[in-house]
Parts: sequence; C-alpha cells; structure tokens
Amino acid sequence: MNIIDFKDYYTNFRNSSKYYLSSPDDFEEMVKRNPEAANSPHVLLFMAVHHCQTLNFIKAKELLNKVLTDYPDSDFAGVAEYAIGNIEEKVFNNVEKAHAAYESVISKYPNCESAQNAQEALSRIASLNHK
Repeated sequence: MNIIDFKDYYTNFRNSSKYYLSSPDDFEEMVKRNPEAANSPHVLLFMAVHHCQTLNFIKAKELLNKVLTDYPDSDFAGVAEYAIGNIEEKVFNNVEKAHAAYESVISKYPNCESAQNAQEALSRIASLNHK
C-alpha cells in the first residue's frame, strides 16, 4: 500500500460509521488493520506525540517502542528511539535508560538527524554528571 492508498484508507476509515474516529487512539486501530501501510510508523509517532502532550508518557513509550519493533528500518525509528531517551531523561529522570536509548540512536541510525541530537544529549548528561 502506498501513501496515496493510505490516505484513501484513512478517509474511508474516518467516514465510515462503523469506524468513526472518536479520538487519536482510534489511529492505533487503523495501524492494526493495515500494518503494512507506508504511513503506519508515522501514525504511531503522531500518536506518541499526542500522548506526550496529554502527559500519558507510558502510552507514548509503548507506541514509540512499537515503531522500533515493528518498523526498525523506517525513517522514523531513529526519531522514536531518541524520543524514548528524551522521555526517560526528562520525564522519568532515568539517566541510565536515557543514555542507553541515545547510544542506540547513534549506533543504529548514525545518519539521521536524531543521532546528532542524541550525541548532544549524551554530552549534556556527561556535563551534568561532572558538576
């Protein structure tokens, strides 16, 4: 399924009385029904951002981990891994898990923008540990 098909699928899904989207969580059902859609990792990332905005960080991490496990080669995997590190560092104050996530971004996705962000985060963590 290409991106245009996904948009048609979304439109039909959204307009169907049987599959009315009453909340952003309904997007998860879309991904479950059509996991091979090109936009599935993007939809999961969008949903994770929504959950961060509503302070549901556990659900956000669950969705970000789904991107990593189900779509490890997608363009969004590095972003998802970095976001997990960011949540661990800034929300849960778990520097060890954050460090591991940032290291993973750098090793698995060295050419993505998130790798540079992860390197900066590791430098920030290191400077805080030396104070």
